[in-house]
Amino acid sequence: MSKNIYQLAAMSIEDHKNNHEVFIFSESIKDDVKASVRMGDFTKEFLFEFYLSSMVTTALNTRHCYSSKRGSGKYVNVDACRDINLLNNLIANAHHDMLADNSRIVVINSRIKELDEDQYFMNVDDPDAEICTVGDALEMAI
Repeated sequence: MSKNIYQLAAMSIEDHKNNHEVFIFSESIKDDVKASVRMGDFTKEFLFEFYLSSMVTTALNTRHCYSSKRGSGKYVNVDACRDINLLNNLIANAHHDMLADNSRIVVINSRIKELDEDQYFMNVDDPDAEICTVGDALEMAI
């Protein structure tokens, strides 16, 4: 079930992206998913287990307990660990997560390079208005 929810969320996000929306609101995505899912398909136990797992993972991570292997449910208490190999494995796991975060920076920087600074303009009648590109203004006019 959770995979279906993920797929529905991803499809909703793609719809918003295809509409060239700059801001995509999580509430809108949740509304789209809710419209496509019957709550009766989920037991209270399933929903509680999912929520509980998310909260426990967050609590473990914020207290220096990190997953020894993604999805295993086995966490290493870094403050108590004396095994250098195990700690190095945790660093390798974190490095993978950092690469994912760094890829976000690459995507953003790539988009910045695509935009020509000469395209930007500001509404002098409304200095609080957002600075736009010529393309954005044309799109809004259409």
